[in-house]
Amino acid sequence: MINHFKDVAPVRGNLTFRPYSPARKSLTLLFFSLRVVSVCCWLAFLLLSSGCTRVVEMRDNNKTTSVKVKPISGSQKPRAPNVAAQNPSIEQMENTVRARINGERRKHGLQPLEGNHTLDRIAREYSRRMSRERFFSHYDAQGKSAADRVRAAGVAYSVVGENLFLSANAPNPINGSVKGWMKSKDHRINILTENYTQTGVGIWKRGRTYLFTQIFIRPL
Repeated sequence: MINHFKDVAPVRGNLTFRPYSPARKSLTLLFFSLRVVSVCCWLAFLLLSSGCTRVVEMRDNNKTTSVKVKPISGSQKPRAPNVAAQNPSIEQMENTVRARINGERRKHGLQPLEGNHTLDRIAREYSRRMSRERFFSHYDAQGKSAADRVRAAGVAYSVVGENLFLSANAPNPINGSVKGWMKSKDHRINILTENYTQTGVGIWKRGRTYLFTQIFIRPL
């Protein structure tokens, strides 16, 4: 049997030797590779936990704005909003929108989105805010986005998206929202993204104006 020896630094003036073998070298390389994989996995986790966001909004005149935002981390204690449906009729509209969106996903061979009551309340609260504060945007007055609202409610996600729709004096706002979203490239992407697994829908009415918010997420 042949032993390989490798010089090492002298100890107290004496030259010492230690066995060196190919097996030991392989173990060293394996340990180094595992460390590299571990670091890469951690970086991937940080990227996913930060979340990525795609949000689009639409008015009933078919004008569309698409924005992508990076979630803003905050120090607030998570608090899920507690906003009930405006009335039974509006609640039925929310359920219908969710069912229609899942119908579109099934047509394209995708799994339906699971309803999430926390997301319903987040979406409903935001529709109410837009109605009361008379604005229509993915950003509120404080510059917070859909990602911030979901995170503030204590919902952890790897990806989040949001579709908005505003309808004034429309005879059938549900048809306007779903058909309009499906005709819009960016809204359609949100609806037909395979990565999304859960959704929440919130509608608020002011006079003859309806504001729709639909949130899409893949939870962690």
